[in-house]
Amino acid sequence: MKQFKRTRDGEVTSNLNKEEIQIFESLCSQLVEFIDSEDQADSAKQRLFPIAYPEDEAAATEFRELTIKSLVASKTSNARIVQESLSAMPQNGKLVLNPRQSRAWLLCLNDLRLILADRLGIEKDDQAPSKNIEIQDLYDWLGYLQNSLVEALDFAPMSTNDHGL
Repeated sequence: MKQFKRTRDGEVTSNLNKEEIQIFESLCSQLVEFIDSEDQADSAKQRLFPIAYPEDEAAATEFRELTIKSLVASKTSNARIVQESLSAMPQNGKLVLNPRQSRAWLLCLNDLRLILADRLGIEKDDQAPSKNIEIQDLYDWLGYLQNSLVEALDFAPMSTNDHGL
């Protein structure tokens, strides 16, 4: 996959090969399945849905009851938007994202990395790489893509009238 690039009309583009498309489709399906699972004790799920008030169990429970449905719906929606954008791609592998899709991609990449970080035991940014090479490589690749997307979204191309003054 090539880096994300922002176009003058505000869309974000990249190119994916068939293998990368399959990986994303699989990861998004697994993410939706994981989010919908009932296993609340899974530490990766706790990273996705952290406790809002760790020192106040009653407030944490109330907050969770008020927000969990919308958080689950939002995370599931983001993964489905990524899947839909992959399905809508032309045969040439060019991915074109509008601002809504770009946001969904960014949030979905973050959720995937949170789960993988948990599985790899990553607690800090400067931690040594895991011995699980395949998962570590996937984690690093998703981080590269996330960074590339953030940079593309941060880049505001100058209009033809703007001379940077």
